[in-house]
Amino acid sequence: MDEGSIRAIDMKDNLSIHILSKIPTGINPSGIAIGMSKDNKTKMIYTANTDSNSISVINGTTNMGKKVILVEPKPIDIDINNNTRKLYVSHSLSNTLSVIDTNTEKVEYTINSSSKNPKGLLVDNKQNLIFVTDTDTNSISVINGTTEEVIGNISLIKYPHQGGGPTDIVLDLDRQRGYIIAPFTNNMFIIDLKEIKQSGNTDNFNTNRETYIIKAIPNLDNPQNIALNSENGKIYVTSSNNNVVNIIQPEIKINDIIKLINSKY
Repeated sequence: MDEGSIRAIDMKDNLSIHILSKIPTGINPSGIAIGMSKDNKTKMIYTANTDSNSISVINGTTNMGKKVILVEPKPIDIDINNNTRKLYVSHSLSNTLSVIDTNTEKVEYTINSSSKNPKGLLVDNKQNLIFVTDTDTNSISVINGTTEEVIGNISLIKYPHQGGGPTDIVLDLDRQRGYIIAPFTNNMFIIDLKEIKQSGNTDNFNTNRETYIIKAIPNLDNPQNIALNSENGKIYVTSSNNNVVNIIQPEIKINDIIKLINSKY
């Protein structure tokens, strides 16, 4: 099987956007994260290479590969806490998370997930919490980055518009909201990050977890990807069944898709 690659794109001028370089990675790079070098002088790029069970470390200035870190099978998604210098990698096959120290570029330890098929992963840098979508158990795992403990799971299946198979997540830290898509049931779930932060420990989390989901937005027609505009709070969700991008403005009317863009291009 051929090696994978990523492209570095120059976006300084919208009129002349072009690909700067093609950077080799491992096989099937499925997740990407950007951090800083140990001396805080260089942007570093990390890719999770699903079919070669590795993490590529790339110098963001030279666009050259620096190192390959071997990890457990099937790394899917990746994110970094730039405050603690920890890189988190989800593994769908072993139901674990690898934690990599970006200073030493070595796997520091592994966190065993209490759920199955972890995929989407995001880090709350301020609270040092890691949120992981568990596709096969219809839940979101919340991990304390300090204690390395899974403090709880937010089940999606008990709520209106029953959730199944969450795959991706974005966090709006300014508005203290998390947004999760579940393609198999065409939903997007909105969770309350403030309530989760205040839970503190596993016992409190499990007692209060039914209050963490604010709302489920249905009828998104097989949502596949999600992105956040942190400046205005708008959520962008692609729907593969009807080839559109759904734009959702939670602050105006939480269940109103205010615009559809036909994505023929």
